[in-house]
Amino acid sequence: MKIREADEADAADIVEVYTYGESIDDRLERVRRFGWWGDEEALAWYLRALKSVGGVSLVAEEGEILGEAEIAPDRDPSLVGEHAFLLSLWIHPKWRGKGVARSLLEGCIEVARGWGFYSLDTVPFAGTERFFANVGFSKVANQIVVEAETRPAPELAGLVKLGPGDYPEKLAMLAGHFRPGRLSWKLLWGQSEIGLALPSPQAYAIRVGSWNFTVLLYAQPSRDGPLAVALMWGEPKVGSGQVFDALEVSLRIASEAGFAKVRSQPWERFRSAFAAAGFEEKERRPWLRKTIGTR
Repeated sequence: MKIREADEADAADIVEVYTYGESIDDRLERVRRFGWWGDEEALAWYLRALKSVGGVSLVAEEGEILGEAEIAPDRDPSLVGEHAFLLSLWIHPKWRGKGVARSLLEGCIEVARGWGFYSLDTVPFAGTERFFANVGFSKVANQIVVEAETRPAPELAGLVKLGPGDYPEKLAMLAGHFRPGRLSWKLLWGQSEIGLALPSPQAYAIRVGSWNFTVLLYAQPSRDGPLAVALMWGEPKVGSGQVFDALEVSLRIASEAGFAKVRSQPWERFRSAFAAAGFEEKERRPWLRKTIGTR
């Protein structure tokens, strides 16, 4: 079995790994169901975006592609410190239980060590937690998936509209995705390039007293009405009170944009701020870490 770096020419075979046994003709529905891994063109574009932020996709190969993993460096400010991030690790169903996942993971660890990192972090797909525990990952924090109804609110801070080139490099991601913030930003601003007719996100710099925040909202299909997903960046030492004020502004922005609800994924330490702003917890996701070196 060979572990090698993937490229765009592998996109169709990688899609087969993730969607094996499924047949969905509608392209947009495939992307909704499987994300970037549901469509060859979308995945090729995703791999370019991953590479542009320093990330790597690896595949296990033995006559065919058996599985795929992705890893990205995350040197931006973070509430859990500097780390490499394992974005995905997925094995073709017929090759599971044969050591493919461990081999891909070892390949990712070698990449992370080459970047100079001492820890590898991940938020695992549901149902894979036992595998990660067995290979030495342990929980260092929780993220919670929360949701709130939008509502008009008084403007509590000045707003500055941001664009694709305005990534908040000096701020830490307080709420968002199971991937580094820089990659999320890149993906959300560029998704229109793959012809899925998805609207561009809205992003704003928000000032709450002496504290700086950035909030990005993007549309996600929902059976319950127009839903916005909110990503939030802020200063690492910010308190819950300031986060609450920034959330009030975010809910007002979402309401004015026509969204009925807002969903986000904050760190558990900000749970009280999100609860006070009307967000209800829907799910809890563990943030896992494996030590891969010594300082």
